[in-house]
Amino acid sequence: MTVRARVLLAGLSAVAAVLLAPSAVASAHAVLVATDPAYGATIPDAPTRVTVRFDEPVTAAGAGVTVSDKDGRRVDTEAVSAADGGRAVVVGVRPELPTGTYLLSWVVLSADGHTVSGSSVFGIRVPPDLTLGDPPRDPIAVTADGVARMLTAVGYLGVVLAVGVPGVTLLVWRAGTRTALVAQLTGIGSATVVAVSLLALAMTPARLTGPDGWADPQVWAQALTSSPGVAAVVRAVAGAALAAGRSRPKVIAVAGAVIVVATAASGHALAGGDRPAALFSTAVHVLAMALWVGAVVLAVAVRRRPDRSALLPRFGRVAIAAVTALALTGVYQSLRSVDPLAALWTTSWGRLLLLKSALVLAAAGVVLAARRIVRGRVPHSALRLEFVLLAAVLVVTGVLAGTTPARDAYDPRITVTADLGRARAEVTVDGAGAGEQELTVHLRDASGTPIDASAVTGRLTRTGDTSGPIDVPFRRIEPVELGPHYFVSQPVRVALPGYWQLRLTVLLDRTTGYTATVPYRVW
Repeated sequence: MTVRARVLLAGLSAVAAVLLAPSAVASAHAVLVATDPAYGATIPDAPTRVTVRFDEPVTAAGAGVTVSDKDGRRVDTEAVSAADGGRAVVVGVRPELPTGTYLLSWVVLSADGHTVSGSSVFGIRVPPDLTLGDPPRDPIAVTADGVARMLTAVGYLGVVLAVGVPGVTLLVWRAGTRTALVAQLTGIGSATVVAVSLLALAMTPARLTGPDGWADPQVWAQALTSSPGVAAVVRAVAGAALAAGRSRPKVIAVAGAVIVVATAASGHALAGGDRPAALFSTAVHVLAMALWVGAVVLAVAVRRRPDRSALLPRFGRVAIAAVTALALTGVYQSLRSVDPLAALWTTSWGRLLLLKSALVLAAAGVVLAARRIVRGRVPHSALRLEFVLLAAVLVVTGVLAGTTPARDAYDPRITVTADLGRARAEVTVDGAGAGEQELTVHLRDASGTPIDASAVTGRLTRTGDTSGPIDVPFRRIEPVELGPHYFVSQPVRVALPGYWQLRLTVLLDRTTGYTATVPYRVW
């Protein structure tokens, strides 16, 4: 195979791998359940330890979980341990902490291989200062996260060549397993799988604790025993085995299956609900992707072989079956990833995904229509148009990779109402996603005419959460245009998704006051 042909095949594989790789969804990350002390809580005595609890097992180490005072000085003992099967992370605190506000911050590795960071504040003997936010992450750790994401994309190229090409030959071209062409492509893919797996594993200590993690044996131990670490090691071993036995059908089948399952298990399939079904669906999706692109690569590579006319229909049948499997598993993964459905068209990520899907369908439609018109052959003009459409898909995919996923980005502005005696309160939540929120209260009488009040206060509690409530102070706003007065809260941080209740108290005057509960959902 000439150098030009190799470059062409590698380029086609890279483009297809990026286009067909399962989209990353933040919704599958570990979700914070609670902290102890709770966010915003005031406790009478200094704790001996603090706990961060998630909905699934996570990996944490060393400087990845810290407690600091209001001036940024660390007050934890740097002793981090796991509890509740890995769902809780515990860090010790120095004894006899003085009165004040303290910031608990964390960076953990979730089962899907992505880091999850956050923070919480609590006060010892005084109400905490809720304006404290997440501390900045170490630049090396951020860079390591970026490298890990890039390696994921490159890893799909390796899977395409290591699994897809020999897989297609086993299915419809057994003689091809002994050709130099298939051996070369399989060897390149196997080497890529091994290199990507080991490099991704090498990034993990820095992602957890910054550059110091590379020199800490305990952090390395955490990285190696985490779910993504185990998957990376298994994938690297399978890739090495495939490279050594790439001409043996049994080695191709077994090592290829291990690579596919390990690739599926290193992503979002192990996070969130319905994990067995998600793991199976993702493994089928990865395998179908590899076989489809492998069939395309082989179709291009055998264009000068005398038996090309006999091989192309076989490759085509594999591609059709793979596309069908991709479509079915892609629908399932989309339904699992986008919640609520409105996030698909109300967020940038969702709209980009719809645009990408439309472009992919258009590219496939051009080829199918051209084949029907020209009786099975695809004219060069149709291929040019398909290339333009796929180039557009590639651009959209690149933008998608840098855009906050729909489920994380969904932050709707909602308005709920509550009756307060002779008044009705319209409560607007500016951004009902987990995180910082601002609440606005407009008061109206039975006829809808705005009315004034002397004071408004609120308190937020979460359904089923026994931790302390979040007090919501409101300030009176007097519009410049002399319109009716209304009330706006200071920004409050609602850390957890779920169903919350705002206990709203309104003093219409010195003697008349009302209280009502306003429920709403935090995404």
